[in-house]
Amino acid sequence: MKGLSFHGQVSIDYSNTYNQSVNNTYAVYVPTWSNIADSITQLTLFNKDSKTGTQNLTNTLSDQLIDFNFHVDYKNTFKEKHNLSAILVASGLKRRMTGDYQYRTNSNLGIQFSYNYDHKYYADFSGAVVNSTKLATNKRVAFSPTVNLGWLLSEEGFLKNSEVVDRLKLTASAGIIHTDLDFDIRNYYLYNAVYSSTAFSPGRMEPMSIRQPQFHVVRI
Repeated sequence: MKGLSFHGQVSIDYSNTYNQSVNNTYAVYVPTWSNIADSITQLTLFNKDSKTGTQNLTNTLSDQLIDFNFHVDYKNTFKEKHNLSAILVASGLKRRMTGDYQYRTNSNLGIQFSYNYDHKYYADFSGAVVNSTKLATNKRVAFSPTVNLGWLLSEEGFLKNSEVVDRLKLTASAGIIHTDLDFDIRNYYLYNAVYSSTAFSPGRMEPMSIRQPQFHVVRI
């Protein structure tokens, strides 16, 4: 189909870092020098040579990241003056690092329609379905729509040949944007470990009672 194209990319990144050491000890001999002749009269031994053969690994860190981005584009002109374009995009990521209780995931689906008549009158609609695992299960998904209108005044007959105005465009836009970036949540998936008088059981986890935040809404 004329004007239709597809683009995409996928990345997988697994990395591990750690400090490796072998803690051997070595003998050190300290000489005692003679006051009469330039000679050593005694050697004093400190420590001893010891090789345990044990390798130590510390400060281990594992980082797993998988992400993707795909979009379908369409762009075409009809009857020389009707210009239409559309984009459908999907993206997401999945990440887990040492110490994370579960994967951090993020997925989004977006669409955009753009139309202009003779590059003079413009209309644009965009919408995004956003998903954030920072939020409670029943508050993770939201839809963010935006609308934009434009009028290129400098292409109108009363301004097209103006010696004062080269390009003048009037635009107006409105929308509702949902985001998880504008509120203070430093820890996700908060859990309490269960202790007893005789033992500690890290396998038993209980959700902490915390207030469930919602998407922050920005109106433009």
